[in-house]
Amino acid sequence: MISLIVYLVEVSAVLAILYALYWLLLRRETFFSFNRFYLLAILLLSMLIPLLDIDVLPIERKEVQQPIVDLTELRATIYNSFTDWANPSESKRLLNDSLKSNEVLEKSRSQPLLVSILLMVYFLGLLTVIVRLLVVLIRIHRFKKSGHLQVIQKLNVVRVPELIGPFSFLSIVFIPKEMKEGADLNQVLAHERIHIREGHSYDLLFVQLIAAGLWFNPLVWQLLKSLKKTHEYIADKKTIDQGYSLVAYQSLLLRQLISTNSFGLIHHFNLTFIKQRIAMMNIQKSGWKGKVKVALSVFCAVVFSLTLMQCNTGIDEQVLQESQSSAAIEANDGVDVPLIPASHFKLRDHSTTVNLTVDNNTVTVNGEVVELEGLTSLIEDISEEKYAMILRIDRNQSMSLVREVQRELRRANRLKVLYIGQTAEGQMSEVPIKLPPLPGSNSKFYVPKIDDAYAKENNLSLLKIRMSENTGPEQQQQVYNFAKEHVAQQNTNYVVSARFSDSDTYGQYLESIYYLQKAFYQLYEEQAQSKYGESYIDILDKADTSDKYAEIYSNLKKEAPMAISIAEDYLE
Repeated sequence: MISLIVYLVEVSAVLAILYALYWLLLRRETFFSFNRFYLLAILLLSMLIPLLDIDVLPIERKEVQQPIVDLTELRATIYNSFTDWANPSESKRLLNDSLKSNEVLEKSRSQPLLVSILLMVYFLGLLTVIVRLLVVLIRIHRFKKSGHLQVIQKLNVVRVPELIGPFSFLSIVFIPKEMKEGADLNQVLAHERIHIREGHSYDLLFVQLIAAGLWFNPLVWQLLKSLKKTHEYIADKKTIDQGYSLVAYQSLLLRQLISTNSFGLIHHFNLTFIKQRIAMMNIQKSGWKGKVKVALSVFCAVVFSLTLMQCNTGIDEQVLQESQSSAAIEANDGVDVPLIPASHFKLRDHSTTVNLTVDNNTVTVNGEVVELEGLTSLIEDISEEKYAMILRIDRNQSMSLVREVQRELRRANRLKVLYIGQTAEGQMSEVPIKLPPLPGSNSKFYVPKIDDAYAKENNLSLLKIRMSENTGPEQQQQVYNFAKEHVAQQNTNYVVSARFSDSDTYGQYLESIYYLQKAFYQLYEEQAQSKYGESYIDILDKADTSDKYAEIYSNLKKEAPMAISIAEDYLE
């Protein structure tokens, strides 16, 4: 049901943009037949584009791809927002215990009811429009039954006993019984013949059915009015082109003007926008400026459509990746770890490791649930300082608990941490980090508090990063530019200070760490290629078995130290 809501929102958005093009560029032009098909195409494209996913723009240039990426992320965010809003059980799982007030929980419980009400209102509106459509069809059928059918000028004409304005539907023309044969009737029949021959009733049937599904959108009803006007412009023009006098024809329109309602499915000869019809008959035929507007509208519509289809491809790929990654949850002890790209790090020795999981505010060590207060003593009992702590943490876990787990590890002096994420394909991605020792501990590695005062005192260049802000790739580029500038000046007196708050999620935290490290790996790769003609990854792989490559690896790290300070105790 949420997919239906999102689909209707996207259809409405596409309809709004394409109809705006018509309104701004085409509605005053005399290319009536083109306008007719453009209006119909608006509805078709609006319904189809959100469903199509065609990779039509395989261009790698950033200025082309970035708008598509941004729009794709926006649409994915909107979809996720709808999904989270409509699934309170999932939303509640993401809330920190301290935020679970009665008011929030009550709001979560009411969400399914709100969704049900929305859907009920939508389907009631849909049913109302369809019933109204059937009423019109029944009324037309009654006109046919109560009237007298005769063939005039090879047209099926029904004379209706009621006082109505002449109109046509499908292949039948309806006129009032009192209307006598003569010049006026000939012009009316010539006009209605155009409607019948052009199949305008089928246009209106199609639009009415689409409008039933989009009844809540006022633009679809405005589009219907625009289409009916365009049909009348076409019929008026082609009637005049047959040789009828313009003055006589316009006079007939004024004489036939009867106060009556226009049904959605029929073309009245004397619709209430008669002034606009007369104005269009007298307007000068659109010239080269009008043709430019037509070309511009087509170009904009095509580019917009292709862009959205490209976005659909990106969203489908994202959905596919998420579905693939969900299959890998079982391989991560049932923990929904964050999605990150593949890392170049692989822990070779798993004999000296301890497995920790944090999921749903529960801490597990080697498969056994433990209380936070007893974590330090347990870790000290089952491991040594050289052991690596392998952490599998749910991507939506709040950092408040993660920070407490890290504090216990620091208290036990187990500082080697290997965070586990997974790629879109479900492969494990390992991110190593060394936690700073607690202040006052016996560790020989003293880590000062990195702040503005310390940076000023030590002439330290400081780049501040908020781990919950921006996207990972943006942070990577920012850190890369920062580090590269200092390396070019042979200055290693710099630090990237990354901070998080308790309200951040672990997924944001790990993604940020991954991209901060990747910025330095990117720099190492460039340095390795330019100085040694080899890949940094190859150098790293050979460093364990070759003194030569161990020295090269050491030099790369010295020239551009990965100076990342993570303020794990920072609070908002």
